[in-house]
Amino acid sequence: MSKKIKIIFFIHICCLTIWSESIMTIIDDDAANLQAIESIKQIADRQNIKVTFGVIARSLEDNPDKTTRLLEYQKEGHEIASHSYSHLPSIWSRRKNNDNFLLEMEDDLIKADNVLKNAGFHPTAFIYPYGKFSGSEYRSSIIDMVQKHYPVAFNSRGGFNHSSDTCFGYVGRFPMRSHNHLSILKLKIAISLRKGDSWIVILTHSGMSNFSKGDLEEIIEFSKKKGIIFMTATEAFHYWQKRDWKSIPNNGLQDFTLFDEAMDFFILHCFFVLFTILILAISCCIAYHFIKKYLKTNVSSGKTTVKD
Repeated sequence: MSKKIKIIFFIHICCLTIWSESIMTIIDDDAANLQAIESIKQIADRQNIKVTFGVIARSLEDNPDKTTRLLEYQKEGHEIASHSYSHLPSIWSRRKNNDNFLLEMEDDLIKADNVLKNAGFHPTAFIYPYGKFSGSEYRSSIIDMVQKHYPVAFNSRGGFNHSSDTCFGYVGRFPMRSHNHLSILKLKIAISLRKGDSWIVILTHSGMSNFSKGDLEEIIEFSKKKGIIFMTATEAFHYWQKRDWKSIPNNGLQDFTLFDEAMDFFILHCFFVLFTILILAISCCIAYHFIKKYLKTNVSSGKTTVKD
């Protein structure tokens, strides 16, 4: 990125950011393996913050070392949240053509809860697998089912619920990947702060190859300089309840929409999108040139034939 563009981003961030009592939660989805969770823990220790690990319960059954390490993290104040037992798309993402899908979800959720509690964990938050609901017509039923087991559950990147009666609140939940430009992510955080008191969630997948420890640490340091307080998911939720923040908008009956998906992709991948648009524009110009040349040749040929 050129020096001018960096200066423009810096000016935007400075203008948008105001000093507000805002909180940030880092959720590491999947807690994939021992090396992955240790990398997150090392960052948390260096930055003196607490994070939330969304654990797939099945991954603990044959991994005592990972279980032991996460129990140690829990004692130190980090949160261990449920991320389901199986994380199977057949249960949590793609709807089956039967009336038992809700029972299958609950069975998977209860199985995860039993595995986690038997291992010594105290899960109070649930992270929906795949981050969203597949069918809005089932939304209230799913929320009510999960609410029976967990006080707070996250959905749709930014949505969270503790009962269908209160619908969804919304928090700025931004995925953290190596191909997301940090200047864009910082700008989105600054925009969230501009609205006043806010709750921002940074979503990581430490077990994936595109996860960048350095980028995460830079975002944490950037956020600290803006006066953001770091809390686990449940801590932040209770803090939000006590404050009764009116500035956190209610997301109503809509989850993360296709428009939101498109905007998120465009903002977080704007350089790729602009490059693609440029390539398409050049391709169209070349195609137009050849078509025009072809038509001109045909017209000339037609005139010659008429003269003959």
